[in-house]
Amino acid sequence: MTQEMIHYQQRLSEFVASRTTCFSIGDALEHLGLEPDADGTHHAIPSIANALIEMGCARQLINFGGCETVVYFAPKQPMITHDEKETT
Repeated sequence: MTQEMIHYQQRLSEFVASRTTCFSIGDALEHLGLEPDADGTHHAIPSIANALIEMGCARQLINFGGCETVVYFAPKQPMITHDEKETT
């Protein structure tokens, strides 16, 4: 794995960890600093989508008034138990 790939993987992992709701691939691209309309970005989207799924994100196709879009749902974050809350 190249240094550039490791950099993007770490940034994507940080992005997923910071999300608590659904997001689009465009949100992930923006976080990574990738231009959505660039040729290289179009080729990278399938790999990014697969990485999101491997990180535990759920992929869902949603229909908004006849327009279909793919959204991702962040993996559930661990809950803080009462005992942990008292020690912080």
